Formats: sequence, C-alpha cells, structure tokens
Amino acid sequence: PVQKCERGLYKRLLLEAVRQTGVKPLLGGIEYTEDLVDAMNLDKLEKTEESLGRLLKALRDKFKEWERSEHTTPQETSEDQSPDPENPHP
Repeated sequence: PVQKCERGLYKRLLLEAVRQTGVKPLLGGIEYTEDLVDAMNLDKLEKTEESLGRLLKALRDKFKEWERSEHTTPQETSEDQSPDPENPHP
C-alpha cells in the first residue's frame, strides 16, 4: 500500500480502470462507483486491510444506528409539550 500518494492518484487509477473496460467515462469514472463497490469483496478487504476494516466497521455501526433511530420515535415529556390554549387539558 502507498503510504503517501501523489495528488489525484486514486482518481487517475479509477479513470484508467474504467477506460480499460472499453467505456468512455463522462464523469471521470465516478458514475460507476456503485457497480465497483458492489463487485468488491468488502468482507475480505475488511480483514486484510486494517485501516479500511476500521472504516467499514465504523460505517456499518453508523448505518445500524441510523436504522434504529428510524424505527423509534422520541418520547415526549409533559415539559416538552407546549400548552394548547384551546384545550388546556389534553
């Protein structure tokens, strides 16, 4: 792995990889990111690349946290509710 890489190295590598497939990328290859990620073996990379593994774990944890928060609603307390002048006894 490259410790300190040249500026734009990964963009250039992405562009070259997409061009090698015979495709002319309109956005530098970024439009194929979803396909590339889907084709990657992230489980293997997580185990073999330490820093990427930490990133992937952190992302999975964050996604799980977001998913849990979508399925729960915050409980309102009586202090949080502003009184309704038309219905003082809800």
